[in-house]
Parts: sequence; structure tokens; C-alpha cells
Amino acid sequence: MALIKIETKPKIREEKSATEKIYYMIKNRNKIIAERFGIEELDVNVILHFSKSNMLLELRNTENTLGVYSGYLIDSNKIHLIHPHLVKNIFKENLESEYVKMIDYTLTKYYMNKKYFPTKEKFKYYYKYLTEELAKITSGIFQESILDFEIKNFSKEKRYSKEKELSLVFYIMLKTSGIDFIFSHLDEIVKDAEIKKTVFTIYRKTISELVMPIQKELKEKDRNLQQKFRPNYR
Repeated sequence: MALIKIETKPKIREEKSATEKIYYMIKNRNKIIAERFGIEELDVNVILHFSKSNMLLELRNTENTLGVYSGYLIDSNKIHLIHPHLVKNIFKENLESEYVKMIDYTLTKYYMNKKYFPTKEKFKYYYKYLTEELAKITSGIFQESILDFEIKNFSKEKRYSKEKELSLVFYIMLKTSGIDFIFSHLDEIVKDAEIKKTVFTIYRKTISELVMPIQKELKEKDRNLQQKFRPNYR
């Protein structure tokens, strides 16, 4: 049985019921994430932060911190979460569902590290992008409207970053086939370290050929909405 250890920063004496609820949420998600990766459940050391700025400092996050409430440092044995108390007024009635997303996001990164690059020697810089985009898509920490907009404006003549290619491909895989499909091909995706190659292996298509049918569908949906709400002056 996997060991879940929770520590608060700073250390405080907290109500047992509050910590227990978080413990069982993490325990449940740990089991689900382990099943997705096809490995035994891992022990998890959890740091619950009462200060967002201190959490980001510990995560060495110096980028845009808007909406960042959890994280994982590669090659560590700890996942970092903001304490629910600090975000309850932000998420309100959605607190529990949003907190599950945070847990999934950090655990996905943790399991990617431990399964595919347990030592620094096995780490490739491409895995940084891969891990981040996989964690966002499969945990639900992404904005569907933004990705739909990017697909509608996709052009095969334009060059896209590695992150953008990964986010678009993972999003399409999620929409058309589901999370299990992504994880069933994860070994290939990691081994190839080039999403273009994996897309061709799975679909026998280029990324642009994969995107185009979704783009057509989204544009058709927009046209139908415009027709529906077009004023009738007759």
C-alpha cells in the first residue's frame, strides 16, 4: 500500500478532519493516476502551502503565476499544493472539483518523472514540454475556448512551438478518443520525443491533416451559430 505523507508549510496544528479529507482525495487520485500509467501506486510526500508566494519560490517558478496553485519539481519526491483554505473564496462551490484538477496535475508530473526519467541522465529537455502539456490536458487544467480558437486559426504554413504542437495534439486526442487513448500511446510518445513522428505512427497523418477535420467542424459550428442569431428584417 502506497504511503501518503502530508506536511503543512508553515507547520501548524490543523483540524484532523480537514487533513483527512485532503488525504483521502490524494489517496484516491493516486490510485487512478497509477492505473493510467500502468504501474504500482507510488508513495507521495505532499507539501500543503499556506503561502502562494513561498510555494512558487520553492517551485522556482518565476514565470506568469496567475492561476498557479500546485506544482512538482523534476527529480524530487514531493508534490506541492496550495492549502484549500487559501482558494475556497476563489473556487467557491467548485473548490473540490478544482482541487482534484490540481492533484491530478501534480501527480501526473510526478508519475511521468518516476516512470520515464527517474534519473537526470534520462531526462531530455523535450520531456519538460511533454510533461507540462500532458498534465494540463489530462487534469483538465486548460482553456477549451483558447485551444478551439487556435485550431480554427491553424495554418499548415505556420511553424509552431513544441509546446503548441503537443497541446493541440493532446487536446484532439482527448476530444476524439479520451484520456485512456492518450495513455495507451504514452510509451510511443515518450520514446519518439517528437510528436509529429508519433502522430504519423498512430494516425498515418501529419499534424495539419489531424487538425483540419476538427478545424472544419468548429468553423461549421460557428457559421451555424451566426445563422441562428442573424437578425431577420423581413
